Amino acid sequence: MSKQALRNLDLSARQISTWESVRDMAKQTRRSRKKKNKARPVSFLLGLRKKLGIKTLLEVKRQALHKALAATKGDKALAAALLGIGKTTLYRSLAE
Repeated sequence: MSKQALRNLDLSARQISTWESVRDMAKQTRRSRKKKNKARPVSFLLGLRKKLGIKTLLEVKRQALHKALAATKGDKALAAALLGIGKTTLYRSLAE
């Protein structure tokens, strides 16, 4: 092994030994990610959506599913074809 590889291995061993376990290392990584992703308050987003008339993707998806089912008079195979999705995907989406 080269000297550089041994140095890298030694540094890695020191870094790992500072954490009690790999699980602690994963927790610390998740905590640092959470700190970076500061979300806006929910009330702010709801007010903004209402003001701009923006729907969530879930709302748009549900509306499209119900509209297609109403247009096909409940024919799920035809509704799935109209939406460009498979019948299984339609059933899964309806179950959500």
